Amino acid sequence: MKVEAVYKQSPDQLVIRARGSGFSRTEQIQINGPPEARTEKITGPYTIQTRWSAAGTQLITTYNFRTRDGKNANLIINRSLADAGATLVLNGTMHVEGEPQKWVVRRV
Repeated sequence: MKVEAVYKQSPDQLVIRARGSGFSRTEQIQINGPPEARTEKITGPYTIQTRWSAAGTQLITTYNFRTRDGKNANLIINRSLADAGATLVLNGTMHVEGEPQKWVVRRV
């Protein structure tokens, strides 16, 4: 699926406006704050926390949630810039409690 996203960042917040075939979504993410509890109709309750990596080169967002079958899960998204800042690279891994594999997502 092709998704178009526009990112706007301030020192304390990242705003992502994404749209694709049949959907449009705006997400406001606080940077370097405490975990924030949220709920969505489709996914249910979850927590989100975003912070800079130790080197300050990656913005790391961690989502903690429960799957529909009640297992604890987390999704970690690392955002970094490539090509002298011209390209945003998004790498993600998801781990579900009790499952040996991790799911990997990469968007450029």
